[in-house]
Parts: sequence; C-alpha cells; structure tokens
Amino acid sequence: MYEPIARAIEDDAAANLHLEGSAPRIVDLACGTGYYSGRLSARFDGANLLLVDRSPAAVRMARRGNPHATGVVLDLWRPLPIRDAVADLSINVFAPRNPDEFARITREGGLLAVVVPTDRHLAELRSAGAMLDIPSGKAEQVTIQLSSAGFDPVTSTTLDYVAELDEAQCAALVGMGPAAHHVRPSDQTAAPSPGVGSGAGITAVTVSVDVLLFRRR
Repeated sequence: MYEPIARAIEDDAAANLHLEGSAPRIVDLACGTGYYSGRLSARFDGANLLLVDRSPAAVRMARRGNPHATGVVLDLWRPLPIRDAVADLSINVFAPRNPDEFARITREGGLLAVVVPTDRHLAELRSAGAMLDIPSGKAEQVTIQLSSAGFDPVTSTTLDYVAELDEAQCAALVGMGPAAHHVRPSDQTAAPSPGVGSGAGITAVTVSVDVLLFRRR
C-alpha cells in the first residue's frame, strides 16, 4: 500500500545525500515495522541503521527485518538519547516530530525526510467515522517548524493514489491511527464502523501524503 511513499523517500535521498564514499548513517525516528528503513538499507549498501520507537514490540519487529541494525526504545517527545550530528539521513514517517532534537542529531548538510498526510488521506475511513480528521496545511506547518529548528526545504512531493484494502488492512490502519487512543477499553469489543472490518469486503481508499525533504543548515 505504501510502496510509492517508500520509493519517493529512497529517490529523494539518493538524489540529495552527499557522501564521500562512506555508507550513510540512517536514523528511523518511529520505525514501526521497519519497512521504510529496510527499503533504504537495500538502496544504500552498507548503511548503518538506528531504529527507534516508543514501542518495544515495534523495535523488535523492525530489527527482525533489519538484523544488523541497532534498536532503541524511546519517546520522541523527550530529549533523545542519541549523539549529536550522528545521522546523515533521518526519516520521520507518519510520526510525532521533535524539531530541535531532530536538528541536533542530524549532521550539518545531512537530510531529514518527513511524511505527513494531507486532509484527503484515508478519506473513506474518516467519512465512516473510524478515524480523526486531518487539518489542512499540515505540510506548510511542518515546514515552518523545521525551518525554525535549522532545516532548509529541499523537495516537496505530493502523492495521491487509490489503494484497494481488505477488511483486516482497514482495521489495522484504524488501529494505528490516533483515534485508537481515544477508544475506551469497554468499547474495544463494540461493532466496527460500517465499511471497516464489518463484512464490507474490499474498500478503495485514498492515500494522499506530502513527502518533504530537508537539509540541515
């Protein structure tokens, strides 16, 4: 479903990451399953990966797919236990941002790739009441925040396409979104929203994101 996003991150990084013959040091800030960092590892031979997430289960899963990587459990909202200027490339995909800390750990001239949803992202699931709304202008807001922290915009790519998902995939997307944190435990066994894991079969869902690339000043 998100392969075009991974490809955009790879292509942007390959075109703009300036190294002098050494393998890049990549930090995946909120690694999840490790999908995106795994793609980058395959693209950049010998890359050194640091996988971080607040979920121990996510870090374990990501390291299974990237056995040579280092994994750290941490909270992105807090000061990061990562050395200054350690990253040639940092990535932050569908995750909270800590601009000052991201700037601290990314070397001068290094890159930061950020993926944020537009207000059209997963519109079909949102219209069913399964997910929270996304405010418009998110990419612009992120660009202002990161520019203030020491990053200059390099590229901005909007991706819009339709993915066909089954019930389990729709339910998984809902479970990963912020709306899931607003569900009371007593509600978790309640009937799902129409069209989301309720026998609706295949659902056509809009994927709409901005892939933003920044360079550390």
